[in-house]
Amino acid sequence: HINIKAVVHPPAHSLNFRWTHHQKLVIIDQDRAFVGGLDLAFGRYDSASHILSDQCHLATTWPGKDYYNLKFATPNALDPFYDAKGFDRLKLPRLPWHDIHAYVDRDAARDLALNFIQRWNHHNNNNVRDILVPKDTPHTNEPGSCKCQIVRSISKWSGSNRRETSIHEAYVNLIRGAKHFISVSYTHLTLPTKR
Repeated sequence: HINIKAVVHPPAHSLNFRWTHHQKLVIIDQDRAFVGGLDLAFGRYDSASHILSDQCHLATTWPGKDYYNLKFATPNALDPFYDAKGFDRLKLPRLPWHDIHAYVDRDAARDLALNFIQRWNHHNNNNVRDILVPKDTPHTNEPGSCKCQIVRSISKWSGSNRRETSIHEAYVNLIRGAKHFISVSYTHLTLPTKR
């Protein structure tokens, strides 16, 4: 579609390796947004019931690569509407997903939009035609009842004119302020191995 654009960072021709910004955002009109940990990709769709297999092979709940289990097959992103080669959904279970997402609006959504806009413009190779501009119009929705804080990590190479470590700072402040209990649930937590 003419309104869909993908920007690769770094540009595909510049380096022989890749990394990810690992942000999962859906932003609507810079006034509402969803942010969370679940990848918006084939193989990640799930329902609240977390069923492990289709109830009937004639009516699939998870088409193609959405019926996925990393232990048994790797999906081919070029052919997303067909099952992975050698993956028999009559014999193998799919991989259910549990994760967390948050809905935010107003100023928090504008912060997420600004984060996206900064990265988009940074990676856009100075293509003036595709430059995005933050919204400065009044909010169209009523204020919510909760306060939240948007934190991120960003650097000059990844989309900003300055380094920001607000995720790290928020973690340190919360840990230092804990009185009785800290619970950590984090997919890629690494700890020092020396005692």
